[in-house]
Amino acid sequence: MKLFKKVSAMVVSLLMALAMVVPVAAANPTITVKNIATDENVTLSYLKVVKQDKTTKTGWAFVSDEVTKIFKEEYKKNDAQAILASLANSAAHSKALARLGNLNGFTKFTDNAGRKTEVDGAGLYVVKVVDNSNKYTYNVMAAPINFEYANNPATLKNAELAVKRSETKLTKTVNDADGAVHNGQTVTYTINVKVPSIDPTATNKLFKVTDALTGAEYKKDTVVVKLGDSKINIAPTFDDATNSFELDLSSFIDDTNSNAGKDVTITYDVLVTSENDKVKNTANVSRTGSENYSSDSVDLYEGAITLTKTNDYEKESDKKLLAGAGFNVLDKDGNVLKFVDKGNNNYVLAKDQTVTTGVVTEVVTGANGQLVVKGLDKGEYQFKEVTAPDGYSINETNSSATLTITGDKATAEFTADADMRDTEVGALPETGGIGTTIFTVGGCAIMVAAAALFFMNKKKHEK
Repeated sequence: MKLFKKVSAMVVSLLMALAMVVPVAAANPTITVKNIATDENVTLSYLKVVKQDKTTKTGWAFVSDEVTKIFKEEYKKNDAQAILASLANSAAHSKALARLGNLNGFTKFTDNAGRKTEVDGAGLYVVKVVDNSNKYTYNVMAAPINFEYANNPATLKNAELAVKRSETKLTKTVNDADGAVHNGQTVTYTINVKVPSIDPTATNKLFKVTDALTGAEYKKDTVVVKLGDSKINIAPTFDDATNSFELDLSSFIDDTNSNAGKDVTITYDVLVTSENDKVKNTANVSRTGSENYSSDSVDLYEGAITLTKTNDYEKESDKKLLAGAGFNVLDKDGNVLKFVDKGNNNYVLAKDQTVTTGVVTEVVTGANGQLVVKGLDKGEYQFKEVTAPDGYSINETNSSATLTITGDKATAEFTADADMRDTEVGALPETGGIGTTIFTVGGCAIMVAAAALFFMNKKKHEK
């Protein structure tokens, strides 16, 4: 029994000693990607490119000849150990990562929704993010799993990455909130876009913004470009034939994508000159390595008033449409507006109300008794008759029309109608002709009768 107790004690002591020298298997290290919302539709994957190798000078080695070739070409060194000793964020490193991101063999994250994955031991891992909704482009990232020497024995440190991405989105706004404008009005457009992330290995790194306009003309000296809060001196190239301009922003792209994700703001003024009651403006981004993307069209609208001139009828069957009636159009302040005559009794508000040539202040009804004035903003307008149709007198009471929009923002041309009635001119007495003859004969007959009565009375008195 004593012998059994001695043997048992020896076995327990041996097991305790073994427990002290045999390490407990540690959990695999992890890579976590931060600042991607859980509702974003992305796929994350990784590829190990550097592994631990106790036989090398640095203690590290590239995992394959293919990976080694990429690093040697981008770092422009033939010594793999020298490259491993000098790995750092640089243009060469960014180019190497971009090329590594195109290799086969990537493994999906074990917890894609949690943006986290376990990996196999120490080393350097390349992580890429693919946006399945095409809202963003992401830089390829490097995730080092290193040793934590503060612990004894050393343990592996988990890696956490903050993604660098650029939004594939372009927005355009205008400073006219209700979308209702008039000819000759100046409005300001603003374009907002992010600097894209472009493959550092691309030969031509292209980033351009193109803007196209109808119904207005650019004020060419008002274009301002900002990167963040800094004004950048980049001049646009205008194409008058297509009424558009192009801004080449390729200088914002470098081999390390240092500006990727930064805000670009472009502002410019335009003068409304529409003759079709609509101003349309769109912008487009073209860049290397991705499909182009555009802004929604930002549209502005103008108003039009149709005036109908008739006689002062009581029954519909007596209604007459009157041509040749002339009017001044007055704004809310009583100013007489100037128009460009477009023919067929259609008039467009002159974009310059100070000119005296090529414009009219009197608008005239056609054979259908109507005229149309266009290019107007919201508000009330008065029609003052200055020329009456033949056979009619001027109506001294102005006709009014008010242009309004539906809702808070115009979504189409807004219109209004006005009408005015004129009375016929009163008949004047005729001169000469049968009327005068009758009065002359009648007068003579009265004079003869009076003379006869005078002589008859005179004879009676003589007798």
